[in-house]
Amino acid sequence: MRFLRFVHRCLVRQTMPRLAARYYDDLIGGIAGFYLEPFRDEIFEAFPGPATVLDVGTGPGQLPVMLAKGNPLYRVIGVDLSEECLRLGREHAREAGVADRVEFIRADLEKLALGMPPADLAVSTCSLHHWRRPVAMLRAISRLVKPSGQIWIFDDSAETSDHARREWIARVEGAARAGWLFRSVFRFESRCLSYGRDELESICERAGLVLTAFDRRAVFFTARMRRKPDPPTKPL
Repeated sequence: MRFLRFVHRCLVRQTMPRLAARYYDDLIGGIAGFYLEPFRDEIFEAFPGPATVLDVGTGPGQLPVMLAKGNPLYRVIGVDLSEECLRLGREHAREAGVADRVEFIRADLEKLALGMPPADLAVSTCSLHHWRRPVAMLRAISRLVKPSGQIWIFDDSAETSDHARREWIARVEGAARAGWLFRSVFRFESRCLSYGRDELESICERAGLVLTAFDRRAVFFTARMRRKPDPPTKPL
């Protein structure tokens, strides 16, 4: 599996071409009610007041817009490498009337620090399994959150059964015109690129993070993590 990840990351570009971005945007729009909304609602419950939220690998920016619409006290920043995805995100924010509280930035977080206040929460949805260097990426993200802040990862689970995959594919195809491309990509990514709990714990450890919660559901998991506490200082 690690070899397949390596080959995939070497061969596949980190940005989406125009047609792929539009296809993905239409797909997520069709399934947002059972794909993104449960994750969004968990964020609302944990952060009911003002908060700065950073969405890493935001794609066409649907989650930042959903967050800003649901809580007028949020400031949300979506980061991605694909300019076409970011253009779609800005379009969604304008249409939803939240463009004053949602910002989209093209940046490689491993190489570029954002000029923004530290976030209360950094999230990522189905982006982790595409990261070429997940340990370095999580270290970079941890520098962008407050010492007391959290990082939440929502991603494909390596512990998913083939039966659960088939059920998920049928559910998606019943809600959106997903087609063969979705079926092929999802099966490959879920089987060959996804992470399980043990591997994610190892990644967190090397990134200086603590995995505080891991919840597996259907074909995905939600993981919550935070920085390791600083060691106590010795008295002089």
